[in-house]
Amino acid sequence: MIIATGNNFGAGQIEFKEYLSDNMIILNGRFSFDYTKEEYLNTDVLEIYVPELPMKRSLETAVFLTYENTYGRMGTILKSWIKNKTTICLENLEINSKYGSREFWFMCAYLPMGQRNTFELEGEPADAANLKLVIQASAPQSNGVTRAYSKAVQIGGVLEAACEEYDIKKNYDEKHGTPNASSPKVFIKYFFVNTVTGEKSGEMMTMAVLQEDPAAGE
Repeated sequence: MIIATGNNFGAGQIEFKEYLSDNMIILNGRFSFDYTKEEYLNTDVLEIYVPELPMKRSLETAVFLTYENTYGRMGTILKSWIKNKTTICLENLEINSKYGSREFWFMCAYLPMGQRNTFELEGEPADAANLKLVIQASAPQSNGVTRAYSKAVQIGGVLEAACEEYDIKKNYDEKHGTPNASSPKVFIKYFFVNTVTGEKSGEMMTMAVLQEDPAAGE
């Protein structure tokens, strides 16, 4: 369990269930907050301060924000990233609603900057014998696109739910083409399917961004 040491937007105690490694950080948890506080209203980037993480900086991933309006309970997706080893960041979206409570829902994976072309589970699920791994990805998106997880489709076949490094670049390129400087973002989802019962796990979401390779000069 990770217990946050503080934040810059006036929220109370924040806790996460976690999986931590150098190559992937998975956080699960939710918490409510007061969106009328000055601290929340006056910052563009929300920061959650935590004990030291094993990752210095991550790519962007997705966190859910739920809120109420005249139509009932609603939700949207916003960006989150690890700024440094003790700071998790969230974009502060302006929501045109003055009703009820708001909650952040974390069900996400953070990948380090510089991750390239491969996908690897850092820990096998419990009772993995009947589980298969499915990876979905969107076509390359421009920098202006902030949420395209609904566009993600399966790339390649089903995989073993094992701690193996899967090279997904060939399957991705065959399905969507190669990301480039004008469309560098790829929105990724993955989940497990039980081949005996047909049950599907919750979806984990993350995002990869094409980066220039200074050594290659491109």
